[in-house]
Amino acid sequence: MNGRTSRLTLEAFLQARLHEQLEIARREEPGVRQGRERPLHNLRVALRRMRTLLRAVEPFRADPLAASVERRLRRLLKTLGPARDMDVWLRFFRRNTVVSKRQAKRLAQALAEKETHRRRLLGELDRPAHRRLMEDVERLAGAPVVLPVYLNPAAREALNQARLRIERRARHAPRLSPRRLHRLRIAFRKARYLAEFFSGVVEAPLERLAAECQALQDVLGDLHDHEVYLARARALQPAAPAKLTRHIRRRRRLLQQRFERQWAHHQRAEMTALWEAATKRVASIP
Repeated sequence: MNGRTSRLTLEAFLQARLHEQLEIARREEPGVRQGRERPLHNLRVALRRMRTLLRAVEPFRADPLAASVERRLRRLLKTLGPARDMDVWLRFFRRNTVVSKRQAKRLAQALAEKETHRRRLLGELDRPAHRRLMEDVERLAGAPVVLPVYLNPAAREALNQARLRIERRARHAPRLSPRRLHRLRIAFRKARYLAEFFSGVVEAPLERLAAECQALQDVLGDLHDHEVYLARARALQPAAPAKLTRHIRRRRRLLQQRFERQWAHHQRAEMTALWEAATKRVASIP
């Protein structure tokens, strides 16, 4: 890393990353309007990355606009969540059920619910408030640099906070309730985003840290999806075939075992050293 990068200001870094994610959000929005699964996923990731970044740098900048944008992004993400869950359920349902009149009826009901979610999303995206939110993100991405806060102290603090969040939510892991596992997944996701953001800008072993966080995020995400599948299967009318419910439970047990193995790996001394090296080396840069 050169001297110019080491003196990069927090504001300049924030602006570049917000602009990058804003472009992704705008590119994916037409696909979301069409009800397509992948654009919805990509839009949610871009919005979550924006929010994670704004929360991470908040202690270093008193900006009412940034705080307002972060809160509005959170509300928008809550609106997008049910549509994503329906997409995941439809994909699973199609892959794991046989063609029959009953299944066709269940599928038609699910497709009707998907269309309801799509119309709600259209209503949200068409609101003047949504346009103002995107304009405010753009304003943040283009605001003049007014505070000479350098990136490295902010990166150190953000990574330390991410580690502490994981430690708090991982108490009594790996045997946690579905709700606590989901919260732990969110903690790993935020840590991964921050490690990816700062990788290449801050001199630290963050690529490996990001990969470790992503591996745990992924398995916890699969576990969460199977909780969604089970809830959906229980609510089906006509009732879900017993074979489908058994399949979901079996897959969930296997995923829990996989998480326990990955968690044991994460608890090894080398992973503890990786976290310490990442934050220490960030702190050591002027």
